[in-house]
Amino acid sequence: MSGIRWKPCGPLSIADAVTTGRATTGYSMALTALKIRKAGVGRHSDGHCLYLHVKPAGEKNWVLSIQLDGSRHDFPIGSAELVSLVEARKKAVEWRRLIKHGIDPLNGGQSWKPVALPAVSARAARTRKTHAERTALSDQRMFQSTIELLCEGGINGTTLKDVGERSGYSRSLAAARFETKARLLASLLQTMNARWAAEMADYMTGRTGLDAILAILDAVEQFLRQRPMWTKALFILWYESISSSDIKGALGDTHVREREGIVALVVQGQQEGSINKDVSPEYFSIQFMSLIFGTIYQWTISPADIDIHVTLRHVRDNLIKLLV
Repeated sequence: MSGIRWKPCGPLSIADAVTTGRATTGYSMALTALKIRKAGVGRHSDGHCLYLHVKPAGEKNWVLSIQLDGSRHDFPIGSAELVSLVEARKKAVEWRRLIKHGIDPLNGGQSWKPVALPAVSARAARTRKTHAERTALSDQRMFQSTIELLCEGGINGTTLKDVGERSGYSRSLAAARFETKARLLASLLQTMNARWAAEMADYMTGRTGLDAILAILDAVEQFLRQRPMWTKALFILWYESISSSDIKGALGDTHVREREGIVALVVQGQQEGSINKDVSPEYFSIQFMSLIFGTIYQWTISPADIDIHVTLRHVRDNLIKLLV
């Protein structure tokens, strides 16, 4: 380690960084959820070698950037659409510890030139990744790479080899983990649907009937604004999956569950008096999902031509007229 010139990132405790956003020195982290949403093109420091890199096309990625012997070494953590600020801070602490001990965090335990990092806290030193945690991390990074490749070249332009390489792993890891591209895409679709469902649940908490249906529109708008790349990849999967039995089956199951959820909300609204009893729950569910998907599709293709906020406000007004 002697002779290596390292630009310090400063001591950092996982517990302090993740739960309070402060380093043990009392330094406040620079980024917040609001700053991340509004961040312009360039690199934005969160402190302690963690940066948010915003590309001209609007893509936002987390990077652990370390100065070694006068040269900057960047370790991509993941897309800000997939990795939260809290997760990025925690990962930055863990990766700095790995690098200190000569482990390349991007290559499954392969050797890396040791770096004289400042000591981490005792709690951080005791943190050990289990096999399940390592698997979850590699899956997350491969999902992120798959989303990027889908947006660049569609399903045909996405290969297991490219996914493994872009993720920083061996060419064969994606094939070993998922066996086929269809299974990788089906697993990605399942993960994306679960994330969407979780965010939807946040907006619908405590709401029933008509209010819950209108809350879905709010969730859709927020999702589109915060995760444009995710949305594009999702629609590529949807519209190019017709020829894939694995993906088509999973997507069909998802659509059935979504329509059933809308039917339940309409029935609930009719029972409580917020929705007209003449409305057909089954046919409205088809109409509602078609309206949402069609609006998102058009916005994904031409976001500059469609003001999604104004459009969804008109959709809201028309739904109220239809349901009430």
